[in-house]
Amino acid sequence: GSRESMGFDVYADTKDQVYKGLTSATPLTDSAVKATAGIVMTYNGEIITALFHSSSSGTTEAAADVWGSDVPYLQSVKSEGDINSPKYLSTLTVSRDEFMRTVDENVEGTDWSKGLFTNIIRSGAGGIISLDAGGVTIKGTLFRQIFGLRSTNAEIEERGGDIVMTVRGYGHGVGMSQYGANYMASEGSGYEEILKTYYTGIEIEKR
Repeated sequence: GSRESMGFDVYADTKDQVYKGLTSATPLTDSAVKATAGIVMTYNGEIITALFHSSSSGTTEAAADVWGSDVPYLQSVKSEGDINSPKYLSTLTVSRDEFMRTVDENVEGTDWSKGLFTNIIRSGAGGIISLDAGGVTIKGTLFRQIFGLRSTNAEIEERGGDIVMTVRGYGHGVGMSQYGANYMASEGSGYEEILKTYYTGIEIEKR
């Protein structure tokens, strides 16, 4: 059934950012919820869409580079502490044949005589905006999806008969990094400073 028919509207999975239900509440989380009740982030008077992710590559991605449309408060910013995330670095190695087969299953019109991966265009943060695979231009977000990579920030190289993808960060990289925010808090930053770091030009107000 629908979420509503089951009596809740979030799941304890990555789709809902690993919400663990009321049983995971602690005095610390309760006090954080109470302290921030009614407080919202706004840009030009409108409540923002507060996107977040697990950990960036050390710099968050601008929304325009990931999804193609600019959002003034979702710009690329430095995010210290992400390198401490256990999910910061990951590697995927596939054979040359598997690489081509995986792309062929998801992309039409490939011609492998035009090269395996060429013309990689990256954002300032390092994420792949687009690349040519078998001569066909595909978005970095699709490339990430078809190979199940943790982020679009992937270095791709051919080693022997294998394609090795070294990935930094975990998630779409837009908005607030959870590991980066946690690092800032551990260094003494309050929530307002953290939020204003990750959401460019916002106001924090009580409503």
